[in-house]
Amino acid sequence: MDLLVRKLPALSAAKLRVAAAAFLILATAVALSWGYREYQKRALQASVVALVSGTTAGLRQVLEVDGDSIAAAPAGAARSREEQAAAIDGYLEHLRRLDPAPNRPLVDAAELYIVTGRELARRMASSEQHRVAFQQSTAALRALVESADRRSASWIAETLRARDRAEQDYFNYRLALDAAASLLGSLADATRDLKPRLDASLLVDENLRASAEQRTRAAATRAAGEFEQAKRLAMRQ
Repeated sequence: MDLLVRKLPALSAAKLRVAAAAFLILATAVALSWGYREYQKRALQASVVALVSGTTAGLRQVLEVDGDSIAAAPAGAARSREEQAAAIDGYLEHLRRLDPAPNRPLVDAAELYIVTGRELARRMASSEQHRVAFQQSTAALRALVESADRRSASWIAETLRARDRAEQDYFNYRLALDAAASLLGSLADATRDLKPRLDASLLVDENLRASAEQRTRAAATRAAGEFEQAKRLAMRQ
């Protein structure tokens, strides 16, 4: 009995040492786990920043094109916007390969911003292509109206076909412009959602976006006037 009593303090001290060691291991594991989660979160943040920054750089090129440059080389402007759309699509694919678990709200907001940017670049490229077709078809219609061989059966048939082409080209152009204007509005919403999660300097400037939306809506109004003028001119002959 005395032997057992003498061993009790030793056994208690051993248990304390084991408990302390277990606690230390557990604390180390928790710290390592927390540190790894923080590392994953920082790594995800860095990846998202790079992809959003690339998208913004592409959008700036799309939105900063001035009217004179477009008028001088419309095919080049359309091609440039298609290239930016393709680049932004690459950023989107990269984003979707990331593990969003460390910060899903950030990834979701970034995805909306990048998808909107890609579709905007595509629609603005499409609007340039349709603008060229619309200008060509309305010019052809005016040329027929002003031709010397007016009122012949062939002239009437050709003029009607030219009017139909101009109407279809106007419809396509107006549809592309309306889609671009709508996406510019959506870009404002996507930017607003992302701003609390990333530095505002990484995103498209609101003044640039608003200016592009204003130009796009003005182009739609101008196209409607040009088409109506060409159509009235054809109908008077």
